[in-house]
Amino acid sequence: MKTPLQRTRLLSWCALLACTLLVDSRAADPDATLKYKRNELLQGEWAWYIRVEYLELLRRAESNYRDVMASNTPPESNKKELVSALIWLAGERSNVGDYSGAIEAYNSLRLLHPGMTDASMMPVGEVPTEYAKSVLAEFEPEPAVAAIARAATGRRIVILNEVDFIPRHRVFATQVALELRKQGFEYLAVEALRPETIGRLNNRERPAIEDGRALKEPLFADFIRQSMHAGYRLESYFKLPKPLKDVVANTNAFEEAQADELIANILKRDRKSRVLVYATFEHGYKGFSTTPEGGRIEWLAERLRARSGIDPLCIDQVAMIEPVPGSRDRALLDAIYSDRTPESVVLASRKNSGEFMVFDRTRVDLQVFHRPTVMVDGRPDWMAMDGYRKPLAVPDDLLGISSRKFLVQAFDEDESEIAVPLDQILVTPGIAPPKFMLPDRKYHFDIQ
Repeated sequence: MKTPLQRTRLLSWCALLACTLLVDSRAADPDATLKYKRNELLQGEWAWYIRVEYLELLRRAESNYRDVMASNTPPESNKKELVSALIWLAGERSNVGDYSGAIEAYNSLRLLHPGMTDASMMPVGEVPTEYAKSVLAEFEPEPAVAAIARAATGRRIVILNEVDFIPRHRVFATQVALELRKQGFEYLAVEALRPETIGRLNNRERPAIEDGRALKEPLFADFIRQSMHAGYRLESYFKLPKPLKDVVANTNAFEEAQADELIANILKRDRKSRVLVYATFEHGYKGFSTTPEGGRIEWLAERLRARSGIDPLCIDQVAMIEPVPGSRDRALLDAIYSDRTPESVVLASRKNSGEFMVFDRTRVDLQVFHRPTVMVDGRPDWMAMDGYRKPLAVPDDLLGISSRKFLVQAFDEDESEIAVPLDQILVTPGIAPPKFMLPDRKYHFDIQ
């Protein structure tokens, strides 16, 4: 039976495929080339264009998904297109604050690849609650951020992973980054950031739309914003090697290039550096993966360990995110959170101090367990961030202005017109709108 980490591998391949399709489509789209040229020429005007495209991109993603689903092509024949459509849809839904919609698309992706769900579904004859009892007989929940901070003592590199359309991961990353900063971690290396944006970000100390599509998601932008305010120096380690025809060789070349950048830009330049690396999916795993065809991929964390001689503390928060109801993973989470606060946890051994439950010790050192999301006022409960964000109703004068669904954005009053919103929500006429979740500041609002 596959482990949750093996399930994650399937999702990682899906993401790689979607990125490949996106690159191919951009290369074939002359309008995309023109728009990127506009970015160079118009700057502020281009930033305004990007700012107003949130809702338009969501509508395009929804339309694309409907078109793929309406196709008469046999399911196996259009699986690539459907994977790409679902990942695009999940990303655009998360960008506009529709977390439930993003998870709905994610679950459709899981069902499309049964290995993602079968691994967590109970074998015949096994009872989910009994599985949960057996795990909790050996391990007890412990607050994850505090456990990570202890485990990071004396370590130079900590790697935390994410699914890039699950904003819950950005909230947890913010909490981890702020705690590690107290320990002296000073570099934040983020896979999604490009080298050309780093200088602007470090000088400005706040993200803006011109810094790229990755920062469009408000909780990701606020992760960067809070980290910079805490004193982190941002670094990029993104480098795209020359494309190779073989996907395994191409992936290995990409992983090697990223490791080279981290070593050259941080570890060699600052021999005392302490670095938090924020990566997607399997890039944060040690060891290697074997493809269905027998290919071998060594991921970023393993290459860093081999090349630098530094053993990174690797933390996984992907495998146990929002498991489907009826699965053994969901039964375990329900048991963990039956009598405790929603704080994310690790599972510590009841017998051996310093030992934790992980699904594959050759890959990661700590496994994070997030409580399944509870919606409050139409928003995920974890957006409160231990009181950092509080609910705020949409201003009355912004309601009833449209007969179709629209987007309301909240911007920090002190930030410029090209800032990334602190939060944004979809409003559907005739339905009580969800509430913003915002830090205690003054805001100006915009609509799309």
